Amino acid sequence: VSRVFKYFKIGLVWAEEKLKFKLTDSTLKLYKLLFTVLLIALWVGCIIFMVEEDAEFPEGSWTHYFGLQDAPVGVQFSWCYWKALVMLIMLEPDGRTWCEDFDSDGHMKSWCVTEHWITLICYYIGAIMYSVLISNFSSILMSMNMAGQAYEEKMQTVNEYMKTHRLPT
Repeated sequence: VSRVFKYFKIGLVWAEEKLKFKLTDSTLKLYKLLFTVLLIALWVGCIIFMVEEDAEFPEGSWTHYFGLQDAPVGVQFSWCYWKALVMLIMLEPDGRTWCEDFDSDGHMKSWCVTEHWITLICYYIGAIMYSVLISNFSSILMSMNMAGQAYEEKMQTVNEYMKTHRLPT
């Protein structure tokens, strides 16, 4: 991840020099934050697909429901990425996990238990991610307006000085 940010910084310097294009630090922070969220979703999508593939796409799973066992790689990737993003914002279709497979004793099958645990962990990761996202986003927005606030304070100070000394405005 640090290499990606390093190459991003090199590309940014090149764009500023060659294209005369300037991004503020706040904008860069927002892009890094967005990239991090999308990267976490990518990792989660790969993990949930790996679990399903390891269980050989059992009946009753979300991969079987959407027919992903024989789908092209691009379709599998799209569905897994969508599922990861949905899990990270805690919105499951129908408000449930897709796993409802029981053995003859009435116990949930092992792949199903694993899927439930991964879903629960993804919910917690999503909750933490959103708390970090909201706090960083609000601090970035506050720092974006610091120069404007400083300007307004200076103008107010100058106006008060001019009123106090009865100077024309």
